[in-house]
Amino acid sequence: MTSVKELIILDEEDVYNEELADTSIKEQEIKNKTLKQISFTKVELTESIYTNVFFENVTFEKCDLSNTKFIDCNFRKVTINDSKLIGTNFVNCHMTEVTITNSKCRYLNLIDLKSKQLTIKDSDLTESSFYNVELLKFKTDNTNYNKTEFVDTPLANQDFSKCDIIGIRIDHKCLKGIKVNSLQALDLARLLDINIIE
Repeated sequence: MTSVKELIILDEEDVYNEELADTSIKEQEIKNKTLKQISFTKVELTESIYTNVFFENVTFEKCDLSNTKFIDCNFRKVTINDSKLIGTNFVNCHMTEVTITNSKCRYLNLIDLKSKQLTIKDSDLTESSFYNVELLKFKTDNTNYNKTEFVDTPLANQDFSKCDIIGIRIDHKCLKGIKVNSLQALDLARLLDINIIE
């Protein structure tokens, strides 16, 4: 009988209603499949490439997805909690109703990504990158964006007032309309070459 782990690795083999815990799926190329109603707990999923994979109603709890690439993937109703996404790349992906909480996401890269109802809270995205990202109904709270870069990612009406944005890098057209607190506004003034004299 084929195990859940083997089913996930097999190309074009859809997997439904399964639980996977305390195992490792490292250095794999996984493509052309649907993973639906799957629960990953304490699973190491590092150094892998996922291409054209549809994740629906999937949870990652205490997992490690570091240095993994997701290319042309679709995420719907996905929860990532207390996990590592260090150096993880999401390229040309779609995210709908995705929540990332209490996770280490340093050096995370979101490239050519479209999202709707993406929530990031209580997490560390230090030195991450958002390139050409569409953020619809985006929410973030108590998250570290220190030295994170936003390029071609409009932030109008996005509320970062309860986050750490020291050293954030944003091009001028993306900065317009961002919501920040008064101390953050002083820090962002440097991006506009404004010198504040007290």
